[in-house]
Amino acid sequence: MDNYIKYLGINFLCFAFTYMGIAQTSLEVCDETKYEVLFQEKAKLLINDSEFQTLSYEEVYKNLQELYGKSQSSESAIKSEKLLMNFIKKLKIEYKANENKEDFFQRISDNITSTSFKTIEEAISEHNECLEAFCQHYADSEEFWVYSYMAMEKFGRKIFGDAILKYELEKVNQTLNQPIEYPDRDLELDIKYWIPQPEEKP
Repeated sequence: MDNYIKYLGINFLCFAFTYMGIAQTSLEVCDETKYEVLFQEKAKLLINDSEFQTLSYEEVYKNLQELYGKSQSSESAIKSEKLLMNFIKKLKIEYKANENKEDFFQRISDNITSTSFKTIEEAISEHNECLEAFCQHYADSEEFWVYSYMAMEKFGRKIFGDAILKYELEKVNQTLNQPIEYPDRDLELDIKYWIPQPEEKP
């Protein structure tokens, strides 16, 4: 079970890191918003395509998984995942995707001797390299994301959560050769869950 959770966690960390954004990113390293806007605009233009409108839930679900698999096996996906895993391996302390940049780097600096980084500057440089790679992967995944927005517009966000979650669970199952464990409840993929939100003022 430990390996199951580990592999699943790594897969979803890469997914969240790439597509939903993390708190440590910055416009200087990656402007994710411009890609998001571009993908959404293209989806709006294609959503009324007669062929797409005739597709059933099951057909769109299958297409979504196929496009996701294609994006995850791309050269940019492999590169970004490798960089992230190397970074986490050297980090050694807990990695928190929703921790803001200042706190994240301060925590590394405070625990630099517990990591494999020689200096905080080295850690920042390698982290930025990860961000740049994932940003490129996001940009390269246009086909998947345009189709995703079309699917969510037609059937709601639940189709996205179900398709991707089950794809990742089956991928982990094939890797570890053990039964698939689906969540007890339906997954309602709320984008706010993955993207750190600003604290509400009292």
